[in-house]
Amino acid sequence: LSQPARPPTHAVTGQSWQRHPVRARRGPCGRSDSAQLAMGKKPKGPSQAARKAARREGARRGGEEDELPSSRYHRSGSNLYGEDIPGGGFSIFNDDTKSVETFPFGLDGPSVRMQQRYVNPLFRCVHGFWLVVAFGNLATFGLGGLALFTTFCWVVHACFCLALFVMHCFPDGAREAVFTFWALPVAHGLAWALPLQVLVGGQTPGSLWARWGEALGEDLLLCQLGSPFLLLAPGLVTTLYTWWESPFVALAFYDLRSQLLAEHKRVNYIFCLLSPVLALAAWHAACNPRAITDLATPRPVLFAACSAAANAALLHTFAFRAHENFIGTVRWLGPKWLPLLLP
Repeated sequence: LSQPARPPTHAVTGQSWQRHPVRARRGPCGRSDSAQLAMGKKPKGPSQAARKAARREGARRGGEEDELPSSRYHRSGSNLYGEDIPGGGFSIFNDDTKSVETFPFGLDGPSVRMQQRYVNPLFRCVHGFWLVVAFGNLATFGLGGLALFTTFCWVVHACFCLALFVMHCFPDGAREAVFTFWALPVAHGLAWALPLQVLVGGQTPGSLWARWGEALGEDLLLCQLGSPFLLLAPGLVTTLYTWWESPFVALAFYDLRSQLLAEHKRVNYIFCLLSPVLALAAWHAACNPRAITDLATPRPVLFAACSAAANAALLHTFAFRAHENFIGTVRWLGPKWLPLLLP
């Protein structure tokens, strides 16, 4: 009984099993965290100098081409830096996009990105200026009872831009994703089907103003802005917005489409291509006077073909191409979201 107990031995090798001594983590004052808690003190974390040193080391590692896949990241000077995290992982912080990407399974495994909704101040100023232009033209020249299909498309485009501007001012990722998923195909297809439909099956706003401007000036005041601006501006602005916000557009379409069954995805794809036809049908049934108008005889087949081509190009260029980079579902946390990315 007085002799110390011998550690157990392995049945095959005969070697004794010994537990390695566990050392308590030392705090900055030389005492372990458990000792500091026993003394009623809260253990302190690493000092600011230690955090800066770790950040510099992470930035050095983040700049090495052989450690980071260059196809997934863009570097912008000192705005992109990395840090080691407990457990052997690695994190990349991007100050430009307000995001942090963590590699809990190593650099070759899936990564988790925490992204905050960030709108460039310059882009927000341009967006606000365009809202002033769109609503200013409609308020100054009048709607004319929406007798012109061009005026109807401008009203839809202005409301779409206003809704996006409000969502940027009061960010909510889930709400903006749902709005983008359902409203973007309608606004984009309608804007690009407008010029072809008017040029083929109607009269341009400039020709209407030159012919009927003096007699019906109050209803055709908007036509003074010129046919190129009125017919092409909504489509160009919508496409430029989609290009600028392509990461969010791709994420929104991926998250909502991933929750659908295979047959429902096909139905949704058809809806995205042909949804602008519903707007044309609503205007033709409620607002078309079939007298002094820019589109007396709509051609729904031509309109559907044009809108489908425009939306298909938009979706396959900006929305569907990035779906192969995601896995699982997206967690929406107010103005932030949490997707899981494939390596």
